[in-house]
Amino acid sequence: GRIGNALSPYAGVAGVGIASSMILSGYVNNPLFYIITLAGGYQTGMRLYNQNYKGIIDTSLPKNYYQISNAQKMKIGAGYFGLLGVLFGSMALNESFKKSPEKLRYDEQITS
Repeated sequence: GRIGNALSPYAGVAGVGIASSMILSGYVNNPLFYIITLAGGYQTGMRLYNQNYKGIIDTSLPKNYYQISNAQKMKIGAGYFGLLGVLFGSMALNESFKKSPEKLRYDEQITS
């Protein structure tokens, strides 16, 4: 959340939207993911509400949190998307080693 919000205060909206679509489509069934999405939605909503409607500055963030150069944003974004690439690649590799229950039973019968 902090990486995306450093790039743009509205990145949280995109993140909550993507997470919500994953939940609604049935792609994710983990209750912990639901809780994280709810917490992210609350934090994003409060940040935007305080910033846009009340004019309250978030004191938990450093003073120049959103004032970073475009070069710094590019480095942060490249690191973030590189991390995502590694995670998705690892998930795909892990998926290739999974066995169905039928395959596990068959392998067990062969070795017995």
